[in-house]
Amino acid sequence: MDEFAAETKVEWREWGPEAFATAGRAGKPVLLALRASWCEECHEMDRTTYAEPRIAANVNDGFVPVRVDVDRHPRVRDRYNMGGFPSTVFLTPEGTVITGATFLGVDGFREILDAVRRTWDGSGLEAGSVPRALADADPPGGALSARVEGHMVEQLLAAYDDEFGGWGTDVKFPLPRTVEFALVRARDQATRTLEAVRTRLTDTHDGGFYRFARNRDWSDPSREKLTDENAALVRAFAHGYRYTGEEAYLDTAARGVDYLTTDLWTGEAFAASQGGADAYYRLAATERADADPPSVDDTVVAGHNALAADALLTVAAYTDDERARRYAERALDALRGLVREDGAVVHYRDGDETGTAGLLVAQARALVALTTAGQVLGDAGPARAVADYTLDTLRAESGAFRDGPTDGPGLCDRPLYPLDGGVRGRDRPDGRRGGSLRRGGRAPA
Repeated sequence: MDEFAAETKVEWREWGPEAFATAGRAGKPVLLALRASWCEECHEMDRTTYAEPRIAANVNDGFVPVRVDVDRHPRVRDRYNMGGFPSTVFLTPEGTVITGATFLGVDGFREILDAVRRTWDGSGLEAGSVPRALADADPPGGALSARVEGHMVEQLLAAYDDEFGGWGTDVKFPLPRTVEFALVRARDQATRTLEAVRTRLTDTHDGGFYRFARNRDWSDPSREKLTDENAALVRAFAHGYRYTGEEAYLDTAARGVDYLTTDLWTGEAFAASQGGADAYYRLAATERADADPPSVDDTVVAGHNALAADALLTVAAYTDDERARRYAERALDALRGLVREDGAVVHYRDGDETGTAGLLVAQARALVALTTAGQVLGDAGPARAVADYTLDTLRAESGAFRDGPTDGPGLCDRPLYPLDGGVRGRDRPDGRRGGSLRRGGRAPA
């Protein structure tokens, strides 16, 4: 159980079949709390809602409470996410969903507990339902044609915010992979978005990129820093430099490399994330020097290290940056240590604890990193084994890829076919449909 569980008064259980079996024997619903070590609202809910004695007593008496780290259990996250974290989800003992919400204060939590009890008492197992993405037994499929790319461009143009840059008119995520696509198909959109990220989501004192902005104008950032998202932005800025020759983009990528290789470096690999304690990040630079920075989650996640290695190799290929190359090679060493002989990638390692092997997100990201290593370093390592395992084990007859093994408690025994994960495994390492990484200079328009 994570260290923050001690702040609560809830008798948490680990995710697993025993928790659901207990719920079945006791005739109680399951309360599933999806949280992350970097999530400030998750910690706030621990300190307030779950620490309130009467709330905790109600949960312990009437439910089977289960706590899940979403970074370590992405299959659980993708089946039960209510749209953000924390996610509070009420399940039947069979794992179907009764209802759910994101952050809940004491009053809101008390209301939803009462509502769930009434629903459960009145309908029992019939109160639960299966999310639409899992209810359809037929995975997505269809012919791949040039029309797909044209449709993506149309979507890009329609969603772009002409006033502030970025896509969407509410919260603003940097969307680095969208930026890379736009650099080729809608360059002005890409460069304006890179400018917004560079000026509004960059921590100019400690380094790194904040996760997203809560407002349309890129103000009020949510300040957690995730390794995979920071790595993806380093690569996006490196590509921005390649396509435009703009030195500011290269400088931003270099500062991102500095952050990854210092604050997020464990000594052997890249850590998973750094928390987003807002009070710390609001301090002036002189005050930060005397304050403790937010904690770093030292879990070594295979996909995060793969993205970091890919990003650093991209920078090294464009600039001959020896430091970026050296840390990429060390991250690749750690990644290879998580690849089994059969090509299955172990999702994470934390001391002697390891995660599930063969998750699509880990397979796809590892394959991208290893093929980039083949281009830049001349050694793709176990790329062939990783590709073969992914094709042989996760690919359905339709050509779609499952997100991982089809076993486990709750709805984990139902296949999920994430479009993003399936496409990610088909990406070119340089973000284009052809060609290869090359050192220095600008790419053709």
